[in-house]
Amino acid sequence: MRVDLVAPAAGTVGGTERVAFGLAAHLASRDMEVRLWVGRIDDPPPGVDVRLHRGLRARGRAWKIGAAALALRDLPPGGLKVSLLRAIGADVWRAGGGAHGAWMARSGRGGPVDRLERWVDGQVARSAGVVVANSLLGARDLVEYCGIPPIGAPGGPVLVRNGVDLDRFRPGAGPPPGPGAWVGFLGADFRRKGLQHVLNAVRRLPGLRLLVIGADPRAPAFEARARELGIADRVVFAGRVSDPERLLPGLRAMVLPTQYDPSANATLEALACGVPVITTPADGASEVLPLSWLTCLHPEDPVELSALMERVLDTPELPAACRAAAERWPLARAHAELEAVIRHAGERQ
Repeated sequence: MRVDLVAPAAGTVGGTERVAFGLAAHLASRDMEVRLWVGRIDDPPPGVDVRLHRGLRARGRAWKIGAAALALRDLPPGGLKVSLLRAIGADVWRAGGGAHGAWMARSGRGGPVDRLERWVDGQVARSAGVVVANSLLGARDLVEYCGIPPIGAPGGPVLVRNGVDLDRFRPGAGPPPGPGAWVGFLGADFRRKGLQHVLNAVRRLPGLRLLVIGADPRAPAFEARARELGIADRVVFAGRVSDPERLLPGLRAMVLPTQYDPSANATLEALACGVPVITTPADGASEVLPLSWLTCLHPEDPVELSALMERVLDTPELPAACRAAAERWPLARAHAELEAVIRHAGERQ
């Protein structure tokens, strides 16, 4: 079977980048002829024919949305079209970003480019042969905002949860970043993922230190906020890190009070390291947390969020439970389930 896998980028760092890299390598190892179409690539997956797609290198948000929507138009015939981005006409679309309409509803955003992205979402979902969601949250949002049938109905989304590399992300003796008790925040797009709420909560916990892992062009504004709160000496901004598995095991907890993440990879990665994760119902990965109380309902309330952080620190059995929860979702399982969806779609052609 020939597969044309389309993604914005591929590599061993980043969310979608790692999915593209891992899935392409897996499919190639399963005797599929894989052509990987990307705008940029850090590391070529073994056994994969990598093709650079000029349209996926567009600049500017509106241009990127339009280029991605048309990305499948010029591909050579004969391959099963599997897309990891919003591209019209995919045989299989893995909707890792959920539905943009859901993000608009949660954030209050509604500008012209947001409306364009929401419209493209619907076109992509309704034109796809199979839509794959990575959480129940994402699946429900695709049904509600993109006008496709419900889960379990013909044409409805198929659930394939994200997987985590259990050998790479594992509990260890990694030292904390410095003296004291450390919690972490991992991800880009600091505002959407709620770093401002974490800073406000840390202010209430004088003995606690915060390690911020990830790059964001607005990082200086968050560093300034830490200074305003008087906690700059307890917050470290580490920037983009290619090996978060080195830092995560030294943390007592990870806090990700996100506004919208259909399934945050960082949540699974921390769990695999035995690190308890505090997140929100707007993170689809909260569906696999070992205990429901790790989900914060009102992260904008620093009293509630800081109390939850204290509760995590006072619950010594949590690390083992978190690792056990992650072990249900190994990367091999996700790859095998996606392969099954792709093979079934190919048989229907």
